[in-house]
Amino acid sequence: MDIESQEVRNNILFKNRKIVVAVIAIFVIGLTFYIYLEKSYREHVQQAEYYVNIGDYDKAYDEIKDLSPKSDDVMLFEKVKMITFSSTKLFAIKFIDEKETTSDFTNFEDGLINLVTGIKELDMKRATELGIDKEMLEIKNQYLDYLKNYYNLSETEALKLNISFNDYDYKDGKKVYNQTFLDQTKSAINYANSILERKQNAQLEQARRDANPLEITEKNGKVDGDYIYVTGAVKNNGSKSLSYIKVKVTYLDVNNQVIDTDWTYAVASEGLRPNEQKYFEVMTKHRAKMKRYSVEITEYQ
Repeated sequence: MDIESQEVRNNILFKNRKIVVAVIAIFVIGLTFYIYLEKSYREHVQQAEYYVNIGDYDKAYDEIKDLSPKSDDVMLFEKVKMITFSSTKLFAIKFIDEKETTSDFTNFEDGLINLVTGIKELDMKRATELGIDKEMLEIKNQYLDYLKNYYNLSETEALKLNISFNDYDYKDGKKVYNQTFLDQTKSAINYANSILERKQNAQLEQARRDANPLEITEKNGKVDGDYIYVTGAVKNNGSKSLSYIKVKVTYLDVNNQVIDTDWTYAVASEGLRPNEQKYFEVMTKHRAKMKRYSVEITEYQ
């Protein structure tokens, strides 16, 4: 064997070794990456199972939304997505209900489309097979409550509506609904707007009451012997409990000149809760010039 042939064989052997080493390295890297992915997948699935067990399906969905289910986990993925997607359709009307306002992105039209398409898509038979029939029934009842309370629609009436998210287009950045949609939903949308208007008016009225939460009711005054007794009640029309409510009585003569004043705490530290009232009495030495009196609330906490 000559030297040149030996060198060729050595080079071939060296190259083959390099290829084997490269293949082994690729295999090890691939195996390591596969193990990492498997571990990461399993951790997400286990975390999703934990959230499902405590009823937090939104967090469960966050754990699996970017994963493809393995055969053993298909039912878990399906139940999480069914509940999450069904709950998502309540967003628009829930937002209006909580914020008591509408916008281009959360209006009664979108709310109605979500509720109607959502209730049509409910598969209670499959929910039972997945073991989430109670959760889905609760979601269905939320659909029905909003349909009735905001749109005055029964389940049967809602299912008859032929509406979808294809019923509008954008014009100048705003949603414009087609005439067929408007004709079908006119009565329901008008009802919803009237409900919202009443809620907004009630909110404004409550804000007015909170700004001036107390009123004097059943005011009365009488002279008995050497004293004049002024009685009445303080009512809390606001939304918070109030305490140390001070009532002042001012006594006037025929020319509305102040003759005397007196005061008492109608309510002390015990507080006066919303819609409650408390009676008070102010006893003052009677003077001949006293012809009339006024009662006012001067302090409260």
